[in-house]
Amino acid sequence: MRAIFCAYDGSGHLNGPNVWLRRLLPALRTRGIDAQALFLLSGPPEQCPTLQALERAGVPCRAAPPMRTTEERVRWLVLSLMQMQPDVLVPNVVLPAYYAARWARAAGVPTVGVIHSDDPFHHALIERFVCGRPEDQLSALVCVSQSLEAQAHKQALLVSRRPQIVRIPCGVPLPQAQAQPPAERFRMIYVGRLVDEQKRASDVARALVAATRAIPGAEAVMYGEGHARPAIEAMLAQADAPVRLGGALAPEAVQAAMLDAHALVLLSDYEGLPIALMEAMSCGVVPICSPMRSGIAELVTDDVNGMIAPDRAEGFVAKASQLRQDVALWQRMSAVARATIATNYSDQAATMRWAALLGELGRARSPGIISPPVRLDLPHYHDAFAREDQRGPYAVAEALRRARVALGELRRELPHMKLSR
Repeated sequence: MRAIFCAYDGSGHLNGPNVWLRRLLPALRTRGIDAQALFLLSGPPEQCPTLQALERAGVPCRAAPPMRTTEERVRWLVLSLMQMQPDVLVPNVVLPAYYAARWARAAGVPTVGVIHSDDPFHHALIERFVCGRPEDQLSALVCVSQSLEAQAHKQALLVSRRPQIVRIPCGVPLPQAQAQPPAERFRMIYVGRLVDEQKRASDVARALVAATRAIPGAEAVMYGEGHARPAIEAMLAQADAPVRLGGALAPEAVQAAMLDAHALVLLSDYEGLPIALMEAMSCGVVPICSPMRSGIAELVTDDVNGMIAPDRAEGFVAKASQLRQDVALWQRMSAVARATIATNYSDQAATMRWAALLGELGRARSPGIISPPVRLDLPHYHDAFAREDQRGPYAVAEALRRARVALGELRRELPHMKLSR
């Protein structure tokens, strides 16, 4: 049974969904599933970390060079699927793969979407490929958290033929080693993209500066890269506090960095079910999070296996100070955090659930051959897909033509419309 997963990759491109693929696909292959990957690249293949890691792990991969338009990407994906003939297709986070999935479904190939986060892009995936045109609808939808699963069911409430909606957390390995209680020093870490949208990285840096100034023996490291890095570097240079940038961490180096820490700081506006958070808890590192929507409440219970800071200023400093001063509290939370992951969020459990879903869908695959599209009839452009959907000039011209036709019809109707009170 062959399952094709799609992903983006590029020079230094590291994120939670790609870390998840690097673990899941080799694990599925050990369970007899021919898991393969299709990549849309934004850089040279030799500089693409997930592509390289999967190939080293023996996972068959195909990669497209950078392309200018969505139409080019969709056609390349469909042609690749024609050659690979999957039993199940998982578009994952790749918008053109969701568009290409239409031709897979027409050939009887089940398709599986994945909702990783509580953001407009993923909301639009549900709107378009769960609640949209029948020819665009998925066979199944996997949500990584309880809140995302509930949101998907809510959006699909009025859909008569909705896909199967299930929850499968990404899952992380449980290391044998554990983080040790704070003694002379108390290290806080941030692991994620250095961006202000969603992650609030600049606010995290300010919070860490305030905490390290107020708490004896406290220090902090921010791991990651992103657009906010220059501004954060300048801020830290002026602050003269024991907070530094540690650069991007390779997935295989994350665990060692976490085992050397005592608290993971995550003060985002929203998340799905962050892999970095689960990895930290699996190491016994105590999380300090903001009260954001989505999967954090599923993982972290305040003062039980982590802390929920009421704000990114004095409230955060107070929580960090409490954790620093009370070693017994840290030890209790550390043990419960680790047990939370071992019980409900291990990578073995996630692999088993994915294998079961793919096996169920693969057995239901109808006999058929994926054929090339005679004409690309893509869904209308959606604002939430702006970064991923670069339509070609003909598509733009067609959209403008439709807009002019609609405007003309509206103008013709206006003189005949009656104002109502």
